[in-house]
Amino acid sequence: MQLLPTVLLVDDDQTARYLAARLLRPYADRVRVLMAEDGHQALQLLAHYATELVPTLVLLDLQMPVLDGFGFLHAQLGWPPARRAAVRVVIVSSSDIPAEEQRARELGVPMLPKPLTAATLARVLHQQLGEAFQLA
Repeated sequence: MQLLPTVLLVDDDQTARYLAARLLRPYADRVRVLMAEDGHQALQLLAHYATELVPTLVLLDLQMPVLDGFGFLHAQLGWPPARRAAVRVVIVSSSDIPAEEQRARELGVPMLPKPLTAATLARVLHQQLGEAFQLA
């Protein structure tokens, strides 16, 4: 059985998760989609599903209860380097707070505005997960 890359949608907004999952439907044969409502739940899912053998893309909201996006990123800094390299993170946020944008840049994490579009998602999948997601 071939292991598929994983896309983890992390957002406390159920509608945002649903819309992102719909945008991922054309890639259903190439990715496994998981969802989490906050950073804590995302860390639990990654502990169970993420592997250094297969890349994982996390589409991460910033403002969430329990553990926010920056809390998730802080926890990720404590992972072993190989595991950290296998889990790529892209922030997807409606935030227009300059300090949050600056903090994301300092952490080296790309930040995209909500809502995601099909074209933006296709570009992110290609950039983060590689040639199997070549743009048409």
